[in-house]
Amino acid sequence: TTEIYTLSLHDALPISYSPLYPSIVTPSNQNPLVLTDKDITGYSETVNRNVQTTASLTYTAPFLKGLSFKGLAAYDMNSFQGKDVSRPYTLYSYAGNEYIPQPQRVGQAGISNGFGNFNRLTMQVHANYETTIAGRHNVAGTVVFEQRQEWSRDANLRRLYDFYTIDQIDFASDNGMTNGGREGQSAFQSLLGRFNYNFDSKYLLELAFRYMGTYAFPPESRWGFFPVVSAGWRISEEKWLKHGLPVVSNLKLRASYGEVATSEGIGAFQWIPGFGLVGGGRYEFENGSLTNGATSPGIVNPNLSWVTAKTTDIGIDIGLWNNRLTLEFDVFRRDREGIPAFRNVSLPNTFGTSLPQENLNSDRTQGLDFTIGHNNSIGKFNYGVSANFGFSRTKNLYVESAPFTNSYERWRNGRADRYNDIIWGYTYLGQFMTAEEIAMYALQNGDQGNLRELPGDFKFLDVNNDGLIDGKDELPLFIGQNGNNNDLNPAGKAPKINYGLTLYANYKGFDINLLFQGAAMYTVRFNEVYAEVLAFRGNTPAYFYDRWRLSDPFNPKSDWIPGRWPASRFNGDVGGMYKESSVWRRDASYLRLKSAEIGYTINPNWYGNTGIKKIRIYANGFNLLTFADSFVKPFDPERLEGLFNAGFNYPLQKIFNFGINVTF
Repeated sequence: TTEIYTLSLHDALPISYSPLYPSIVTPSNQNPLVLTDKDITGYSETVNRNVQTTASLTYTAPFLKGLSFKGLAAYDMNSFQGKDVSRPYTLYSYAGNEYIPQPQRVGQAGISNGFGNFNRLTMQVHANYETTIAGRHNVAGTVVFEQRQEWSRDANLRRLYDFYTIDQIDFASDNGMTNGGREGQSAFQSLLGRFNYNFDSKYLLELAFRYMGTYAFPPESRWGFFPVVSAGWRISEEKWLKHGLPVVSNLKLRASYGEVATSEGIGAFQWIPGFGLVGGGRYEFENGSLTNGATSPGIVNPNLSWVTAKTTDIGIDIGLWNNRLTLEFDVFRRDREGIPAFRNVSLPNTFGTSLPQENLNSDRTQGLDFTIGHNNSIGKFNYGVSANFGFSRTKNLYVESAPFTNSYERWRNGRADRYNDIIWGYTYLGQFMTAEEIAMYALQNGDQGNLRELPGDFKFLDVNNDGLIDGKDELPLFIGQNGNNNDLNPAGKAPKINYGLTLYANYKGFDINLLFQGAAMYTVRFNEVYAEVLAFRGNTPAYFYDRWRLSDPFNPKSDWIPGRWPASRFNGDVGGMYKESSVWRRDASYLRLKSAEIGYTINPNWYGNTGIKKIRIYANGFNLLTFADSFVKPFDPERLEGLFNAGFNYPLQKIFNFGINVTF
């Protein structure tokens, strides 16, 4: 007798994994699979509609050669609609052969709608003139008037569910419903001008300006004039150089100075005294009726004005042997002044208001960049190489701060006259090898001493030899900055050095192109899941498995087996393990083969009578090789650490393409 048994997946699973009773999953205490089902947990949807229009009209004056006028109008509009439905649902824990319901979103389930629109109207009027006088004096000029207006309106409303009905806001509860909305308007005007002159294409001069105003500033400082001047000398066009040094095919000296300005980061209307309508609290003067309060008038600043940047650039262009060898080299400096800040002074508790923004801070960015190239032909073999390099770094010139009480405080906390990318950290010495070494070492975990340190934990330098490893032992060790979810790339975080290399060659129809790029002089620090053992009391990356551990986990007196990482335990059970140091903050310098392409152009004689002009077969790839710190490399060093500095970025992709180009 033959018996056939059937077993479903549901039957094969332990009872605690029944799909009919979705479980709570640590560390979030949610269930990712359930969250993907909108019929259980709800949904969010967003609709954005964008309209961009531009119209222009050009008039060429018949009464004066070289004179023309242009009018331009552009209208951009964005309309936003958002809906969020947050449904109550139930997860389960399992204990004693019983499913225990764990209701979710108790008192928080609800529905909300949001609406908004944004409008921008830009108008420009151009007047252009260019001419050549006596065959050698080339003159050109442009004047532009620009006006930009922006206005917006948004609103939102939300209700909670006493119990879920349908996903319509009218059918949620009236209890606890909220709404809000606001409108905004802004306006800017500018008058721009540019004048160009060159004599015989040898002596070059450009003058430009921008006179602009903004609604944000008081009338006395609303308008600003910002000039630009640049000049160049093409020495290679001089007869004495052409005849005396014919190897030089291009030699040009150039220099420029310019001022630009922005109102970014400065709150509007700070010069107008008056009560504030935000932050005044809510008050119940009558039972069941709340009245919004107002804040007392703050101090105003009638002198608030533009943040200005003054940039100087000096450069040289060189070409030798009919530009077979070329070089472009620039050095530059940009000084920013008037960066907004609040004056740091002590105020009595009875002062009753806050100080306004002032144009206080300043910084300086300076650096250099160059590009060098070579191209040549040897018979039918053509090749070329181009390399570029750029370096820049920003230093704070003045940063508003409270007076320092001593020289150590100035050294440790001062930011003025320092680079804006300094990260302080502890000097990493290695790992503790024995419990005796821990007991005899300086205390590195505050009031816990070394009670939580274990063999294999990280050891840091006691810089001042006071027996305590604390903030006084930190040194300026790293270049970088710590981003956050609101600003993933703060000032000072970007690499200070960027470079690249391009190679190409072709021979008898075959061609190849390679692009390398890289960066240096910056660091990254990962947190949470990627750089914490058992983060959130959940799972942990596999590389932490190479850890210090007891040879017999049930015998605390057994020998320790060394590993790369300390013994695995939750955050609350470690000592100074996660202090800022070279263990966690890693050099993010990298070199990447960004793209490579090979191709073959088929001989036209093979298809000359078909009407086809060119056939090229090719294959290319992107992100093929990356050389970087092994800890950083899996999370694209070209990008940032992602949300929560936890490596939450989409994984880097290698892309391969194969194709054919046919030209008729």
